[in-house]
Amino acid sequence: MQEIKAKRKYPSILVAPFGRRLKASLVDFLLVIVLAFVSFVIVDSIYSNSKVGRAANLAFYNVKKNSTLYYTYDDTMTTAFLTLDINENDNYVRYLGGLEYFYTQENTGFIYEKSTYYEEGVAFNYRTMVLKEGAEDSFFDFETPYKIITYSFKEGISPGDRNEVWKNLYGHALANLQANPTYQKTERTLRIFVALNLTLSAFIGTIIPALALPFFFGHGRSLGKYLTGLAVVDKDGYKVTWWRVLIRFLVFSIFEIAANFYGFFIPLLLTSGMFAITRKHQPLHDIFSGTFVIDARTSKIFNNIANEEEYYAMSPEERELNKNYYQEKPYVPLRKL
Repeated sequence: MQEIKAKRKYPSILVAPFGRRLKASLVDFLLVIVLAFVSFVIVDSIYSNSKVGRAANLAFYNVKKNSTLYYTYDDTMTTAFLTLDINENDNYVRYLGGLEYFYTQENTGFIYEKSTYYEEGVAFNYRTMVLKEGAEDSFFDFETPYKIITYSFKEGISPGDRNEVWKNLYGHALANLQANPTYQKTERTLRIFVALNLTLSAFIGTIIPALALPFFFGHGRSLGKYLTGLAVVDKDGYKVTWWRVLIRFLVFSIFEIAANFYGFFIPLLLTSGMFAITRKHQPLHDIFSGTFVIDARTSKIFNNIANEEEYYAMSPEERELNKNYYQEKPYVPLRKL
């Protein structure tokens, strides 16, 4: 266990053991996840049932429904991908018929100029560009009366290969739908809400574990720290003040948690790196707030240097009678009867 003297001359403070600190972090992390999830569900429900939310969901649902590239359910305004095996039942009729409709009818969301098939100066042709009619690598047989597309696969093509052909065609169709500006606009509206909800929920999820409980338990202790016998002190090892706890919370909740959804988890990597290389094992929220975590069961937490000087100036007998510091009682496991 590492002793921290800082600018003080008495060995009152001991840095928190890594094992117990890890346990405390896991407890707090699980609590944050649970609270953030509950918050996300509540905010999502409020948004989805609001006038703005219903309009955004309906707009995106209609774009996908009009494409005929999804199973659609009007009662719940949800969609599902066409993922069943094309060889089973009559799936090929629904799947390939929907594909033809998407590429050949108006207002389905297909824009040739923005598609993967676009060739400058060449008009779009569904049969030759998508189904590769006349090409040796086409999987379909077009030798039918009046050249009607019956989507008959060439002989010798296995069921597995047929399904792979469909997956490839379907993937291209979805990509071409997603290139449509209307699709992108309606999807972006929902993506922005999800990102904002994730950020808000992450922030709300930290309020109780990282702000309310540290004030309730005292000495900056979260539930995890309380259960594992840890505490937070200021940079010199004295009792942490309320404003340091507040700064600690703001950096933790806004930067280290919420900002990860925008910063590709770089904030989390930065704070983990600082924890590993700093002498007092301080993540970013401890560095910015001027605090660090100690072992509350073996350390003596004084309010200030004057209290500490006064304590150590006493005789051993007087110290027992005048304990002017905080020290958590060691954990005693329950005995089995």
